[in-house]
Amino acid sequence: MMVSFILKKELKITSLSAGTPSRVACAGDKVSFTVKSSGGVGKVQYRFYVKQKHTSIIRNYSTSKTARWIPDKSGKYTIVVMAKDSEGNTVTKNIKSYYVNAKLKVSTFKTSMASKKAIENKKIKLTMKAAGGTGRYQYRFVYKRKGEDTVHTISRYSSKKSVMWTPLKAGKYTLYAYVKDVKTNKVAKKTITSYEVKSK
Repeated sequence: MMVSFILKKELKITSLSAGTPSRVACAGDKVSFTVKSSGGVGKVQYRFYVKQKHTSIIRNYSTSKTARWIPDKSGKYTIVVMAKDSEGNTVTKNIKSYYVNAKLKVSTFKTSMASKKAIENKKIKLTMKAAGGTGRYQYRFVYKRKGEDTVHTISRYSSKKSVMWTPLKAGKYTLYAYVKDVKTNKVAKKTITSYEVKSK
């Protein structure tokens, strides 16, 4: 009498990877995770969850090997995936230190001369500060005069967070400050509206 045996391969998670690297993802971004596994019996399902102060499920058990997560705040996270086969055997793998940056923004945008005190053909210093993102920034300044369609560039993207601007005409202006994250090419802006320049 012959007895046949079925050799069961141990369920293993061979890799867990993030579509956006740690310290590059920002709060509000869509971050994808992909798992690869081997062995197990029958269908293998995957459950993704994230740990910080509390544990939150990214996606419950499914045969899909990818999941998408949108972090709502910055900080250090642990990303965990659990694989389960048809016999209930489980195994987990994690990314222990996954850092999410704060959302990129222009935190302050100031002029050296207050609105209505600015005079045409007189230099005004524009200064911005940025926060969030990867911390590697470039800055751009732009203006538009009320009643005109043209948007004028004061300075193109550069490492300078301050620039001198000389308004050539009296009138009301909208000033724009743009910051670009060099590593991700994400852009954020802040505006000063109804900035009034007086005649001499």
